[in-house]
Amino acid sequence: MKIKIKNIVLADGEEEVIEQIHDGQVVEKNGWIYLTYVDEEGFKNVIKLNDESLMLTRFAEQNTKMNFILGQAEATIMTPVGVQFLTTDTSRFEKNGNHVKIDYSLNQNNFKFADYKLEIGFDL
Repeated sequence: MKIKIKNIVLADGEEEVIEQIHDGQVVEKNGWIYLTYVDEEGFKNVIKLNDESLMLTRFAEQNTKMNFILGQAEATIMTPVGVQFLTTDTSRFEKNGNHVKIDYSLNQNNFKFADYKLEIGFDL
């Protein structure tokens, strides 16, 4: 099964498009869909989603966790300077079948790092 991820990053007047396609697995359990894949660096990633929320976990030396629901949610991200505790401020969460669109900003202490437009598509 293919998992397609596209993330548009808008920061400092610049736009960067990141597109990835991974072979992965999908499991439906108790109203949740779990997408599992190994990224280009060899780390396992799990996306857990339903009609209202999505949680992305990357299992690396320091795990990264990002939560997306309308409004604010927590994110723990490993960076070159260590673990950062951030918030995602989600203005759009739209799930239509096997496709999810999320618009969010990544913030820390009222400082916005960037705006993002995330799309995830998968086959069941």
